[in-house]
Amino acid sequence: SGSVAIQQASTIIDSSFSLNNLTNLINEAYKIGELGIFVDTAENPFLRMTEEDVKELVQKDKLLVLTDNDNADDSSNAIIGCIKVDVVQNCGDNNEIKIGEWGCLAVRPACQGLGYGNMLIKAAEKYFRECTHDKGIGGACTHAQLELLSPSHWKHDHKERLRNWYTKRLGYKLKDASGDYDKSTVRVKKGELLLGKFELGTDSDFTQYWKAL
Repeated sequence: SGSVAIQQASTIIDSSFSLNNLTNLINEAYKIGELGIFVDTAENPFLRMTEEDVKELVQKDKLLVLTDNDNADDSSNAIIGCIKVDVVQNCGDNNEIKIGEWGCLAVRPACQGLGYGNMLIKAAEKYFRECTHDKGIGGACTHAQLELLSPSHWKHDHKERLRNWYTKRLGYKLKDASGDYDKSTVRVKKGELLLGKFELGTDSDFTQYWKAL
């Protein structure tokens, strides 16, 4: 598609219809990306986001969306992808480190492999470099952070592709200062609920990566 733009979701999500489309886009992408990690059955379907979850992010200006202006009149196809942005904490001896965390990166399956995910991450990093208002942190973020969920005892092809992309192409490093994987990771057992609602179907690692902005 020729003409794309990234903006706050709150500037375009103006109906329950478009909210539903955005929620479906996220869930469709995550059902593929998290395959085999979460329990996902007819009785207990895995849905990364509810419409209420998305609505809250939109209202708090924590969701950036990538839109296809060539399809602006067709809201079912206008949104190509999205990314969540959140200023999460100050740290360091004098609170000199300010961290912005991105997540919920989703691109419509038919549009994957075209560089849109990269565009969304770059937009999130730009947001963090320029934000000066969220949560009273004051000043732009010094670091961007992400969390990668992956199986503890087997290789998940999609997750390993993401890990290589984040670390080898985008410059993210394990958060532990010495580069220790275990110290950057929280292990969660099969059957436990992640975020209090997603049942893990396999032992999993929740690993933090970050980079200076």
